[in-house]
Amino acid sequence: MSKTIETLSQFIEVQEKTQSSHWKKYHSNFKYKNGELSGLEGFGTINKPLTGIKKIIYNLFLNRHTQHKN
Repeated sequence: MSKTIETLSQFIEVQEKTQSSHWKKYHSNFKYKNGELSGLEGFGTINKPLTGIKKIIYNLFLNRHTQHKN
């Protein structure tokens, strides 16, 4: 393990006073043990992108509800 990772791992459970509720939620299960990270969450999903007819239908609904009327 590198010296940098070893040093940073000592602070992994320190709660910063300025930490937002978003980061508190997404870091609540974050752990570092035996050189492995686990429980890391963040933005986005791991879902596969839509393709074919599902993508077309999704885009039709999306366009309908996001077009601006002048």
